[in-house]
Amino acid sequence: MSPDDILISRCRCILILLYFLFHSVHATGQDQVRIMTANIRFDNPDDGKDQWENRKGELIRNLLDVQPDFLGVQEGLLHQVLDMRTGMETYAFIGAGRDDGKNAGEFSALFYDSTKWTPVFSEMFWLSETPQEPSLGWDANCRRVVTWGTFRNHSGDTITVMNTHLDHMGKEARKNSIRLIMDRIGTLGKASVILMGDFNFTPDDPNYKVIATLMEDARATADHIREVYPGTYNGFLTKGDFDRRIDYVFSSTGSFHVDSYEVPDWRRKDGRQVSDHFPVIVDLSTVKR
Repeated sequence: MSPDDILISRCRCILILLYFLFHSVHATGQDQVRIMTANIRFDNPDDGKDQWENRKGELIRNLLDVQPDFLGVQEGLLHQVLDMRTGMETYAFIGAGRDDGKNAGEFSALFYDSTKWTPVFSEMFWLSETPQEPSLGWDANCRRVVTWGTFRNHSGDTITVMNTHLDHMGKEARKNSIRLIMDRIGTLGKASVILMGDFNFTPDDPNYKVIATLMEDARATADHIREVYPGTYNGFLTKGDFDRRIDYVFSSTGSFHVDSYEVPDWRRKDGRQVSDHFPVIVDLSTVKR
């Protein structure tokens, strides 16, 4: 990262922090917020029976049944994200394609229920040495991004929500990406923050411990846990132990009470999975501060 890039990044962080301080971004008593993360699998023509066209209808219907306040999507190509927006009429989204910051490549889109929430600030940054421009970070195999925003409801309560998808190949990329994300969260002061997505590591990974310095894993603190399998990745298999947990919802320490954590085993009418990941659904109560 050049000196100019560092200066620009620091200035942006200062402006963001001033924005949050000025607007007193914090939780003020919203009864409950439903958060959901779902890797929907990119539309791969080699997936045969599991191609997007064969599963999008049932996936969208399931999403509508859940009615999350916020839904973080990973791997969605533009047409997939637009299919979801069309099928989920009350939802809007923020985010762009990771390859050019516009329409190219996968989206880490962040959907929100527009009848409840309005974005007051939003941004996307790349997980790389040059986070403000389309770029490949460290030893990553793909460009990776974070899509995030601060949202306000009708009561004036605010919440900051981040959605990401870490690299599946680059060990250094995952480590440095987590550092970058934690640094960004650190600039937000006392803001109530949700971080979710596909992190491509399990809870025994050192990166998990780094996140735990600022955030709480919803599964670890939930009052109620409902899951058919302990993991979140299924690889489109219809049977298995499914014990690899790589999809998470984290919340800033002291900001939320986790009422429930759920990993449903959604199936299509033919018994096949709706995606190669199980979704994660978390109900949170905000803590008045």
